[in-house]
Amino acid sequence: MLISKQGHKKRAQGAQRRSTHVATSRRQVSQRKKVIFVSYRFADEEYASGLIDLLQQSGFQVVCGIDSVDSISRTILQRIKDCDYFVCVMTRNQLKTDGTFTTSPWLLEEKGAALALGKPLVLLVEEGVTDVGGLQGDWQRIHFTAKSFLKGALQAVRQLKALIKNIPPPRISPTAAHNPM
Repeated sequence: MLISKQGHKKRAQGAQRRSTHVATSRRQVSQRKKVIFVSYRFADEEYASGLIDLLQQSGFQVVCGIDSVDSISRTILQRIKDCDYFVCVMTRNQLKTDGTFTTSPWLLEEKGAALALGKPLVLLVEEGVTDVGGLQGDWQRIHFTAKSFLKGALQAVRQLKALIKNIPPPRISPTAAHNPM
């Protein structure tokens, strides 16, 4: 099959336009703020507001499950679907007979939705909370106490930045994963 010089030129121009469009699209995606869904119990507004401020000061756009005009569960699921990353503050909810604590069932369900949607996770887990699930792996868990929450929040920001750069965060040894900071 013979193709004229004009046909080659049109193909080359079309390929160049597609290449420019792809490069522009990639640049736009990398330049936009990364959106983070922050999951927390509304009773823990003090933890959440500090974390949200820190994330925003670090250049992230933050959404959460409040201020819904529709069904709250539908709104939360849509916001998780639309976010780039998922951060969950898993605090004590109910005391168990063994002296450890559960966390809120809502948090576990939101985390499960984020996992199902393939969102990278960072979990901040309060000392004593044991039922956090296991599919997310140990490296995403950052344990904290009331006194060490800021340290944990800063570590969460570092993990998010590493995730954005596709650098795997360091793995936590099994013993370190259960010891608070």
